[in-house]
Amino acid sequence: MTQANDMTLKTNMSIHISAFIILLILCGTAFCGTAAAIGDEDLLWKHSVVSNYQDAAVSPEGSYIAAGTYNTHVQLFDHEGGLLWDIMVDGPVSSLSVSESASYIAVGTQKGSLYLLDHDGEVLWTVTLGDKVSDVAISHNGDQIVAGSDNGYISLYKSDGEIFWNKRITGAVLGVGISADGKSIAAGSDLFTLYSLNETGAILWNADLKSRIYDVEVSPDGRTVIASSGNTAKIFDSAGEQIRKLVPGGVVYSVSVSSGLYATGTDKNYVSVYSDKSAPELHYPTFGSVNGVSLSANGALLAAASADGKLYVLSIPGNIIPTPHHTEPNATTPAPPGATGTVSISSSPSGAEVYLDNNLEGITPAALEDVSVGIHSMTIKLRGYTDWMTEVGVLENTTISVTAPLSTTPSPTPAGVSGVLTVLMIALAILVLRRK
Repeated sequence: MTQANDMTLKTNMSIHISAFIILLILCGTAFCGTAAAIGDEDLLWKHSVVSNYQDAAVSPEGSYIAAGTYNTHVQLFDHEGGLLWDIMVDGPVSSLSVSESASYIAVGTQKGSLYLLDHDGEVLWTVTLGDKVSDVAISHNGDQIVAGSDNGYISLYKSDGEIFWNKRITGAVLGVGISADGKSIAAGSDLFTLYSLNETGAILWNADLKSRIYDVEVSPDGRTVIASSGNTAKIFDSAGEQIRKLVPGGVVYSVSVSSGLYATGTDKNYVSVYSDKSAPELHYPTFGSVNGVSLSANGALLAAASADGKLYVLSIPGNIIPTPHHTEPNATTPAPPGATGTVSISSSPSGAEVYLDNNLEGITPAALEDVSVGIHSMTIKLRGYTDWMTEVGVLENTTISVTAPLSTTPSPTPAGVSGVLTVLMIALAILVLRRK
């Protein structure tokens, strides 16, 4: 090989190497930009295990999160991510549900067992249902536990383990839900039928969803039912009329509902949250199919169990939380003058300022007494965190609990920094090329 050819070859190699370096720099910059736009500001915390997370449940007030794994573990966390306990059951966890303040945790397993645990993780009782317990749901006070099993039975139990009733339907029961007061129950089967029942087990209505129903939930007030149906989640009113259809993309494995918010989890590794808009307000990626989603009753907190072995706990931005449903005072029986209630506020982290109707009222955790009956605006502020806003409906002689999961304010990236670094790296590559 001649010296000229050798120099030409070295020059060409240098050009290719420099071009490759520049391409890596540009791709790296683009990747970083994409990652920053994912929306991690909504993530409060996550927890990893060496197994699949099969299901997750948030207590109605948002103070506790329970989760179950394929390798038979049941865990309870506080809202800040602290692990309170971790126990093992007789088989892979298929479903779980939590009552107020995590006083009771209902757990169903693939071995066919239904457990009821107390706040400390102690087993209060267990029964065998004869086949996989696909789904469980518990009323807010824990008095009623409904379970659905693959042998086609819907079963309602009392908190002492006594059975209320058993009803068999056609097909395996894959999803069940129950309202806060235990008076409205729903169940879905692998043969496409959605059932609505009352507390006595009487079927009120049923609907053919034309596809396997993986999950079912009833809103806390019992007015709506949401059910997964293939690539959609369908929402029905209390009379059985379909009022809405959500299409998050992918097979919908899990659903949840709070007052005016709906959540879905899909096999395409996404958690989506909807309000009254057709497009999701929140679209969060995981690294595995989403096996379970759960919203707190006030819609401020969401937990997602993923096949990637992670439990994700997200805050729902305050500006998409609907105005809470409240009962208007009857025109003939108005609230008496001076009627008041109490608002109990906590935040994660604590130490945040509480503003009620734009007036500073205290620091979290706080209990605001003698608050006038009616609707009040609330803002929670803490330096370094995004303001959390909602509205609360105060009732006479009633304590309303509010939990504010705060999200850190994203650190601003200095304008042009990434661009300057890119230019400097390109200049360095050119300098190397010239030296060659």
